[in-house]
Amino acid sequence: MIALHTLSKGMISMSKTMPATPLYLCCLLIPIIIQLRHSKADVGTASRYSPPYLPSGCYGTEATQFPSSNLFAAAGEGIWDNGAACGRQYLVRCISAEQPRTCIPDQSIQIKIVDYAVSAVSPASAAGTTMVLSDKAFATIANTSATFFNIEFQQYNPFSFLSFLHSFLSIITFYTIASTCRPAVLWLLVIEWKRVRCQEISWTISGFE
Repeated sequence: MIALHTLSKGMISMSKTMPATPLYLCCLLIPIIIQLRHSKADVGTASRYSPPYLPSGCYGTEATQFPSSNLFAAAGEGIWDNGAACGRQYLVRCISAEQPRTCIPDQSIQIKIVDYAVSAVSPASAAGTTMVLSDKAFATIANTSATFFNIEFQQYNPFSFLSFLHSFLSIITFYTIASTCRPAVLWLLVIEWKRVRCQEISWTISGFE
């Protein structure tokens, strides 16, 4: 956090020495990074299923298919993709539910798809959801008294071209604003950038617990 504070002070100092771009142009650039951060996320629903989990629709009776964290799921029709979903990993967080205080605030998980919800050995707590989470995955982000909840999810692949493109465009946009915009506008951008980085770190840590 000290490094981020130093970076923000340096950027503001640099911006004071450069010609100022009209304020409205800076305001138009700020949403670009915010949009880049959220553009890949989808909204859906999640339910839960309990043991037995074998055999699964992806890997049969292979015991090594489950991650050590026990954060896994069965894919619903919407993301099954004729079996191509097997092995995919998703970042998932609970965003809302019918029952108040169902979602655990600021908690996200990284799950692996190992099964097909339609043919899973164990029934889901609610039919037709986007994904069916394991007991451990469900309890990590939501109150276990719920049968299903609304989620925000996105496929996780740190080495994909889209991830690289997202990072590259974010850096270019940040540098452009830092080198041309007024300090007050730049400070708003730094605050947003810090918030996004903290959320990404939280997602990564919770995914490997």
